[in-house]
Amino acid sequence: MDRVRRLQNYVIDLCKDLDWDDSKIDVSKNWVIAHYISASQIARLLALKRGYDSELSAAAGALHDIGLIVNGGMESKHAANGRARAVEILNTVGDFNTEEVELIANAVARHSEKDKIGTWLDEVIKDTDVLDCTLHGSDFSTHEYHFKRVKNLEKELGIALTK
Repeated sequence: MDRVRRLQNYVIDLCKDLDWDDSKIDVSKNWVIAHYISASQIARLLALKRGYDSELSAAAGALHDIGLIVNGGMESKHAANGRARAVEILNTVGDFNTEEVELIANAVARHSEKDKIGTWLDEVIKDTDVLDCTLHGSDFSTHEYHFKRVKNLEKELGIALTK
C-alpha cells in the first residue's frame, strides 16, 4: 500500500473514533470523513492538471481539515490548529521526509487564508477546499475570496459550479 493510501486510512480510522454530538458542533462526523477523502482526490486531480506533485497534494488534501478533529468539530482557527497534528500524523504514517512534512503541514495551516497567495501546495489545497465544499453544496456567494476562487476554478476547469 502506498503512503498516501496509508495516510487516508489513518485519517479515516481517526474519524471512526470521534465521539461528537453533531447537534453541538460546526461540522458532523460524516461531513468530515466525506470531505477528507473527496478533498484528497480533488487535490490529486488539480495537481495533475497543474503539473504539480499529485501525491503530496493528495496527502495534504486528506489532512487539510485535521484541525477540526483537534478542535472537536469546531471551525474556529482549525487550519492553524491542525498544523501540529498534521506533522504528528505524517511522522506516524512514515515515508514522508522532513521537507515534505513541512510543505504539507504549512499548507494545512494556511488553507483558510483564501485571500492570500502561497506556495503551489497552499494554492492547490485552498482551491481544493472551495471546490470540494462547492460540490457538496456550500454557497460561497457572500464570501468574497472563496467565491473568487470558485469562479477562477470554473474558468480553469471549463465547468459551471455556480448559477
